[in-house]
Amino acid sequence: GPPASAEAAQAAAAASHAEVMEDVSAHMNITQAVAGMPATQLKLCLGTMQRLAIESPETARRLLQDQPQLCYALLHAQLLLGLDLDPSLPPSTEEMQALQLEAALRRPNRRF
Repeated sequence: GPPASAEAAQAAAAASHAEVMEDVSAHMNITQAVAGMPATQLKLCLGTMQRLAIESPETARRLLQDQPQLCYALLHAQLLLGLDLDPSLPPSTEEMQALQLEAALRRPNRRF
């Protein structure tokens, strides 16, 4: 038969494949759970996490490190809400005006 090291490598590959499949399955469950939540609840979760990150960055960091599924869920919530994932800069004045105009144009029967 194959040498022991090849058998060990095969076993390790099978184990890591099983772990990856578990992760994928966990991510699917998180995605479905987040997708089933109302937008107001998603915003509340994101707002709460944002406040924690501002008031206690170490606690927030530790929480997300200990609970990677929470990190994934928050990311998915941002995507579902159509939020920009680049938090570095607030929108410029021009961006704000463009967004306000876009929102106004989307509203039917609005007189300018």
